Amino acid sequence: HTHVDHVHDLPGLLWTWAHASPAQHLVNLFGQPQFADFYQQLVKAFYPNISQKQHKILVTVKELRNGHFKIGDVTVSTHLMTEKIGSTFSPYEVGHRFTFNGKSIVYCGDNSEESQDDIIALASGADVLLIDCGAAQSGQDHLTPELVGRIAAAAQVKMVIPTHFYPAVEKLPIKKIIRRYYSGKIVLAKDLMKLDI
Repeated sequence: HTHVDHVHDLPGLLWTWAHASPAQHLVNLFGQPQFADFYQQLVKAFYPNISQKQHKILVTVKELRNGHFKIGDVTVSTHLMTEKIGSTFSPYEVGHRFTFNGKSIVYCGDNSEESQDDIIALASGADVLLIDCGAAQSGQDHLTPELVGRIAAAAQVKMVIPTHFYPAVEKLPIKKIIRRYYSGKIVLAKDLMKLDI
């Protein structure tokens, strides 16, 4: 989806590639339905005079729904979530499953209880589930630690990585709450972390 905390780096990256790089960049942007319109509005706002030929950048936008495609040796499976997210240009959310060398990682952006069945279906048997955990209590537009635990258990993933913590969530015993429902590995996400799977 197009909430600012999920897309705000895009204008800066495009600017750098267009003006500060000596090489031509071929950029593939993947997004949810209506993302192409969002991208065009972004270009009009930040780069009203941009020319892909002049500034050495060629951008292709592909809108994703339910499907599969490959990027090199990586298979990408996508699933359009049931819920619609408010206060954003495009209300759609797409979950992704990346599979490489027999290992898979699943990531979904902001989600609420409404999308738990979609997440479980996409993440079933995955090695890693990187999942929104931004709500301290139910009824918000994010998942609670309790829901994260329930979803990870139902999907039977090997490892769950809750992320996107708001201050109220950081005050909770996140791992302890998740552990009530899920017996696999729990790793709390941190910026720039690296993991072997």
